[in-house]
Amino acid sequence: MSDWLKYINYCMLFIGCLILRFVKIFPNIEPIMFSSLPVAKKHGVGSAFLFSFLAVFLFDIITGSFGLWTFYTAIAYGCVMFFLSEWMRNKEANRTLFVGCSIVGTIMYDLITSLIFSWQFGQTIEATLIGQIPFTIYHLIGNIVLVWTLTPFIYKCINEEINYEPMRM
Repeated sequence: MSDWLKYINYCMLFIGCLILRFVKIFPNIEPIMFSSLPVAKKHGVGSAFLFSFLAVFLFDIITGSFGLWTFYTAIAYGCVMFFLSEWMRNKEANRTLFVGCSIVGTIMYDLITSLIFSWQFGQTIEATLIGQIPFTIYHLIGNIVLVWTLTPFIYKCINEEINYEPMRM
């Protein structure tokens, strides 16, 4: 696949991720994990960090919800995906790997952001962590289901070598 077609595919995946972030049926069910994991597996730490960082950062800018939390949530997601990309590097891509990464990544992300959140808003760590439990459960369920169903398909799509030669008559 030529480079420009790869960039178009990634732009479409990224734009799709941003659009899906507007769909809020349940709290903390987000498309970032299921769309970032295949990018992390295929292209490594830099792409993993950038894709997830921008998915958080640009969404907050677009929605006018930009604040201090934008920086730490975007950096936290980027760092989690950086770590997961390294963890996946020499492992076979399959549903079990992606779901395992989503579980570890979700817990890491929610822990990091809730601890910073408690500091930012002057809450005790205990109160913040107890209040975080239901949101982390939603986040885990959503990520497990979405990663199980969609990540292998996305990974396959970004790995396909598509023949774009013109038809011969």
